[in-house]
Amino acid sequence: MKRFDGEGSVKHDFTYHYSNPANRNALSQVTDKGINSPLYHYDKLENMLYDGRRDIYLSYNLLNLPDTISQGSDNISYIYPTRGEKLAQRIGSSYTYYRGVIIYAGNTLSYIKQPESLIRKDSPYYTYNYFLKAHLGSTRVLLEAAEDSLRTVQTTDCYPFSLSFENNNLNRNKYPYIGKEFQDVSLGGRMLSMYDFRARSYDPETGRWFNIDPALQLATPYGFCGNNKNSGSSRCFKRIILW
Repeated sequence: MKRFDGEGSVKHDFTYHYSNPANRNALSQVTDKGINSPLYHYDKLENMLYDGRRDIYLSYNLLNLPDTISQGSDNISYIYPTRGEKLAQRIGSSYTYYRGVIIYAGNTLSYIKQPESLIRKDSPYYTYNYFLKAHLGSTRVLLEAAEDSLRTVQTTDCYPFSLSFENNNLNRNKYPYIGKEFQDVSLGGRMLSMYDFRARSYDPETGRWFNIDPALQLATPYGFCGNNKNSGSSRCFKRIILW
């Protein structure tokens, strides 16, 4: 897969390798512009334990959800109940809490999610941001209510497989792609850049998954929407929704 940046230079030139004899469906190595990444590692349940391209290590809980993601001394950990929805994210001594549609940074309200908008707490006031969406539900433009008008505060254009041309104003909206949370935290001096699809995690740079589909609906366990994103959406990867 080859991508170009805004200047016409090659951004990514990926060649994918599937040479793991124990799991031919799992990505084993990525070559980018002629440079081979270290080999990827997986556990017996086909969850990725080591991302060779990013040089990050992952561990999982009994639900096969990411428990810890680490690089060197930096790590991110997550807390879940038995139902599997994310309750908290911890980085060092800092916590982000998820209470349904309400998200807190420590003990401070950060924002409230709505189907077509976000309500952010800008103490002592609230700011309303509205989504202008594409046909598949991704937010292309974020509009902010300012006095008697709306102004653009974030735009998102994407390559195929959902990688943004550039990340801008993620502090205003971390849900640009079909409402999934973009993990913009820093790990080892680099943005983590993964999407949380609740039942599994997604790398928009390579267009590959860190886990298999828990429902095992397709011929390959790493598939997505029946290999036809234009006609469906696996909202949380419990089932495929077609329209």
